[in-house]
Amino acid sequence: MARGKLLPLALPNVEVDAYVQARFKEFLVNSNKRTFTLGDFGINEHIQPLIEKLALKRPEWRFTASYGNFHSRDDADLIIDFEVKDFQVFDKRELLGVVELGSYSYKTKMHNFYIGNHRTSAALERANSYKTSNMDKAVKLVLKHFGVRDDRELYDQAYMNGVEKLSAQTREKSNIVRKLWSGSDDKAFAYILARWDEFLMSIADVRERESLRRLPEIQEEALLLDTLYKTGTSPGGGAYTICQQGDYYLMTNNGGVLEKKSGDELPNNVRHKLGVLKLVKDGQAVSDIGFRANETTFMVFRDKE
Repeated sequence: MARGKLLPLALPNVEVDAYVQARFKEFLVNSNKRTFTLGDFGINEHIQPLIEKLALKRPEWRFTASYGNFHSRDDADLIIDFEVKDFQVFDKRELLGVVELGSYSYKTKMHNFYIGNHRTSAALERANSYKTSNMDKAVKLVLKHFGVRDDRELYDQAYMNGVEKLSAQTREKSNIVRKLWSGSDDKAFAYILARWDEFLMSIADVRERESLRRLPEIQEEALLLDTLYKTGTSPGGGAYTICQQGDYYLMTNNGGVLEKKSGDELPNNVRHKLGVLKLVKDGQAVSDIGFRANETTFMVFRDKE
C-alpha cells in the first residue's frame, strides 16, 4: 500500500513514539513468529503541518497519535514502516476532540481533514465531524470547537454517563433475574419469595441451591434500579442527577433549571444522600437514597411529599 512521506514533529506537546511502539508490539504478536523490524515512522506529510500549527498555537494542549498504518518495503520484506494519520487532542486529561486525515479530494486536489468532538456532533445533522481540505479552515474549526466543557456540557455528559451506567446495570440485574427465574409467573414468584429459605432447603442439588440463594437480593436491587431509571430519566420524575465538579455540585431544581452549589449550600437531605452514595461502589443503588454511577455522578431520589 502506497504511503505519503513521513515527517517528524519534535514538539513537547506532540506524542507519537509511544503510540507507534505500542502498535508495533501488537503487530509482532500477530506476525506468525516472523521477526520484523520497525523501520521509519512519522506523521503523514499532509496532516503534519496542521498538527504543527495547532500544537504551536495551543502549547497547553496535548496531541496524541491515535491511528495509523503499517507499510511493508518492496526491498525488505521483514522491515515495516509506520505512518501516523490521526490525533486525539487533550487538555490535561480531558479529551477535547479528534483531528483525522481523510481521503484525497479530486475536487480540491488536496487531502481532507476531519475535525470532530461532542460539539461538532451536536451542531451537524448528518455527520459527526467537519470535513475540509483547507488547512487554515481546519485550524479555525479546531480553535472554535475544541475547549474544556462548560458547566452545562459537564452536567449533560454526567447525566448521559449516569443514564448509560444505570441502564446497563438495570439490564444486567434484570437479565440475572430472568435467567434464575425463567418460566415463573408473578404470583408463584411472590409466593416463593415469602418462603425463600424453606424453598432453598427443598432443593437437593447444592450448586443449584447456592446459585439461587441471592435471587431475592438481586430481584430487590433490579426493581430499585428500574424505578430509578424510569423516574430519573423523565422530566419532573422522582429522581435527579447530581454532578460533582471539585468543590461544587451541578444539579437541576424542580423546575429543571441547572444550579451550581457548594457543598455547604446543598440541602441537608441531599447532602445526607450524597454522603451515603459516596460510601458505596460504582454502579450500586441504595433504597430511598439513589444510585452511584461513578465518583462524581449520582442519581438521587427526591423526598416524598
